[in-house]
Amino acid sequence: MTELAEKIKLESAFSGHLAALNTEMVSVFARNPQVPDFAVRAQEPLATLLLSHFHKTSQKFDDRISGKLPLTLQASNRERADIEFTLSQYFQKKAPEQARIILATTQRQAEEAGGLAQRIEMDPGLIPLVATGLFARSLLSRTKAIAVFETQAAAEASKMTEAEVLLGLSPSVRERSPAISSPIMRTWLHMGDAHVRSAHLSAGGQKAPMGSPFTVMGQELMFPGDTSLGATIDNTINCRCSIIYDTQGIGEARA
Repeated sequence: MTELAEKIKLESAFSGHLAALNTEMVSVFARNPQVPDFAVRAQEPLATLLLSHFHKTSQKFDDRISGKLPLTLQASNRERADIEFTLSQYFQKKAPEQARIILATTQRQAEEAGGLAQRIEMDPGLIPLVATGLFARSLLSRTKAIAVFETQAAAEASKMTEAEVLLGLSPSVRERSPAISSPIMRTWLHMGDAHVRSAHLSAGGQKAPMGSPFTVMGQELMFPGDTSLGATIDNTINCRCSIIYDTQGIGEARA
């Protein structure tokens, strides 16, 4: 199965879980005359859902680089433990952060739905029903984009962390001082179809040393979907690009 096919499968499963949580939020919204505080009410369940998804995605993308190396050059037990621990710590921090970002938009959409329903000339008894419908539609429109973004970031962070550990570099996701770069290169790959934004088409084939960022749309990203260096949502949402690692160079460095 190709990387894209695996990502799509993970996205589909995660979208189902998101849809279930959205249904709960819509139900809460419908029962309350005042807009509920979703940033508080849904923070824990969404963070838990995200954390579980990150771990599932990481497991699917485990051993992507080491598995292509000769047996004698593959990751040691200590290196595998380091990769797993590093990603676990990264995901533990990232899940609640992403939940807060997602729910801030959810809260705004709930308030906008309530306000718009109030402004529409209709029977006052219909206002709650219309507001609930508007809120449900706004959540539905975001589900796929959230699933793509969160899957992409977790998968590509997992690949990068594995490559860095194999080369003895400090993993970039630990957010220490910038990782020491390596002469081993990695390459940005886009999907090559009509859906690829022009900036990502231009980035196709761009090479960056291990431990150093790519520059896409004038912004720095360690991998597709990375926002840690300030990349904006316009540069990361719905991105299906991937990073190709020089497994031959990594193998030679380990040898």
